[in-house]
Amino acid sequence: MSFDRLFHAKSVALVGASATPQKGAGKAVEFLRNSGYKGRVYPVNPAYEKIGDWKCYPSMEALPETVDAMLLIVPVAAAFEALEIGARQGVPFAVLTSGGFGEGRSGADGEEKLARLRKLCADTGMKILGPNTIGMVNFYESMPLTFADWYGRDTGQRDGVAVVTNSGSVGGLIFSSLQINKVGIKYWIATGNEAVIEVADVIDELADDADIHTICCFMEGVMDGRRFMAAAEKARLAGKRILVLKAGGHEVSARSTEAHTMKRSSDAETYDAIFRQLGISQVVSLQELTQAVKVAVALGDKAGGRTVGIISASGGACSVFADHVADAGLDLPLLEDGLQEELMQSIPVYGSTLNPVDVSADIVARRDILTGTMETLKKDDRVDTWLIFGRPIIDRYHMDIREFWKSSGKAVVVVSGVELPAESQASLDEDKVVVVQDPELCIRALGTLYRGAAVKGKPRRDWLATPKRTVGNGAVDAAALLAKQGLQVSKDGGAGLKLAIVQDIDFGPVLTLGRAGLDGGWRGPRALRALPADEQDIAKALSEFDQAELADLSLSPADAVKVALSLAKLYQTEPSVAEIAVRVGSGGKIVAAEGKPS
Repeated sequence: MSFDRLFHAKSVALVGASATPQKGAGKAVEFLRNSGYKGRVYPVNPAYEKIGDWKCYPSMEALPETVDAMLLIVPVAAAFEALEIGARQGVPFAVLTSGGFGEGRSGADGEEKLARLRKLCADTGMKILGPNTIGMVNFYESMPLTFADWYGRDTGQRDGVAVVTNSGSVGGLIFSSLQINKVGIKYWIATGNEAVIEVADVIDELADDADIHTICCFMEGVMDGRRFMAAAEKARLAGKRILVLKAGGHEVSARSTEAHTMKRSSDAETYDAIFRQLGISQVVSLQELTQAVKVAVALGDKAGGRTVGIISASGGACSVFADHVADAGLDLPLLEDGLQEELMQSIPVYGSTLNPVDVSADIVARRDILTGTMETLKKDDRVDTWLIFGRPIIDRYHMDIREFWKSSGKAVVVVSGVELPAESQASLDEDKVVVVQDPELCIRALGTLYRGAAVKGKPRRDWLATPKRTVGNGAVDAAALLAKQGLQVSKDGGAGLKLAIVQDIDFGPVLTLGRAGLDGGWRGPRALRALPADEQDIAKALSEFDQAELADLSLSPADAVKVALSLAKLYQTEPSVAEIAVRVGSGGKIVAAEGKPS
C-alpha cells in the first residue's frame, strides 16, 4: 500500500468545512488557508457558497476533480454519504475524524458501523485513517489535515522525526514537548481506531522515506502483531530508530484502552520482550520519550552505546549518576591505568581519576583542569558516551565542551540539572550539543537507546512466516511428538524450568520461560517467534533469565536452548499443535510435557 496520495496530497476535499474558526471544521479551514499548503482545497458544505476566497461545493459529486484525500469533520451519517460518493469516484484516502464506530458506549450499533466502513473499503479500495482521529500533518509540505489546537503552536522546527499515535491528545503533547526541546518534525499521524490503516502500515511507509530517521509512537496495542513486527523489521533494516510509549499494560489501563480504541492487548511483559527483540526502544513516560528522542536526534549514529563516562565537579553527583547508570542497565567502566596516571597531572589529589571523573571544585578557578582532562579523555577507547554535569563547568567552559564534542569522536551529553542561562544554552546550541536537565531521565534515555540498538546488524527475519493457530479442545500426545524430535519424557518429576510455546492474543506463537510447573506461575515471554532460526534470540533470552535459578535446577543454558529449539522445530513441523509446554530439569532432562491441538 503506497501512502503517497495521502502523505503528499495535491488536492484535498474538506467535508463539513465551516466559516466559524471556533468549530473544529473551521479550524481545519483556517489551518489549511494559513499554512502555505500548495495543493488544491475544496471545501464541501451545502450551507456555504464561499468560505473566504475559496469556492464551497454542496457535495463530493460537485467537485471538479477526483481528489487525493478527503478530510471529514462531520457526524457519522453525513460521513458515510460523503465516503460512499468519494469511494465511487475513486478517492484513494479519507481522514475520518468521527467517532462512534464500536468504541466507548457505541456498542452493537457502533460495531455495525465499523463493519460497514470496512466493507466499503474492501469493496472500493479506499483507505481510511481513523475513525476517531484528529488527522495528520506533513510539516515539510505545510499540509495540515487536522483541527487540533496544538498545530497553531507550531514553532517551525523541522527534522526527520515522525510521530505516530493512537491518541490525538497524547500525540499533541508529544509534538509540543518535542518542539519545546527543539526537536523538529516531518510527520504527525494519528491512526485513531485503525479501522483500515494501522500503526504497522504507517511504519512500513515511513521505512521507505529517506528523510525519516526516527519514528516515535504512542500506542495502546496492535491490530495485527505479526504485521507490526514485519514493519518494524523493515524500518530497522532501513536504519530507522523506533521509540514507543505503550499504554494498557495493567488491568486498570486496559479498561481505558478498550473503551478508547477497542484495544485490549496482551500483557506488558510480552510487548517488552517483542520490542527488545525488534530493536524498539520502549519508554515509560512522555518525558522519557521526549528526552530519548532529543538525545537520539542530537547524537545520531553515536547514540546507543552501552558504556558511559561521567565528568563532574561534584563527588556527590558522581555517586548519584553512577546509581542511575547501573539502574539503566549501562556500564561505567574504570579508565585504563595509563589514562588515570595522565589525568592525575590535571586533577587535584582530592578529585578522582576513576570513572566517574571528579574534577573537583577547583575547576571554578582553573580552566586547565578541564582542558587537560578532556585532552586525556580523547584517548579513551572504552567509553561510548560522556556526560558532563555541573553549572560551574557548563557556564564557564561551554566553548571547551563544544570543542570536546567536535574533536573527541564520542557522544557527549551535557546534563545541566536546571535551565541554563541563555548565553550558555545558545553557545551549546550553535554546535548542536545536546543538553538535558534531568540526570535520571537522561541516563534512562541512554539505556533505552542502548537496548534498541542491541539488535543492530541482525539479518532480516520474516516475521509474517508464522501465523497464529487457533487453540482447540482436548490435548495432544506431547510425549510422542517430542519423541519424533529425539527427546524423551522422564517420569522423575521434580522441579524444572518451564519452556512453552503459547498463542499470544496479539502476536501469535510466543516462546515463554518460567520457574514453576506446567499448571501456571511462569514468568512470561523471554524470546519470541517460534522458529529454529531464532537460536540466538533464545540463547539471549536464557542469558537474561535468573542464572542462580538455572544453577539451582542444575540446568545449563545450553541444555535449555537445545530443548527450546526442539520445541520450535516441533511447532514448525506439526501444524496440528497449537501450544506445547515442557518442564526441563537437571541435565536438560524433560520431566513433564503437555500440549493442545490446533
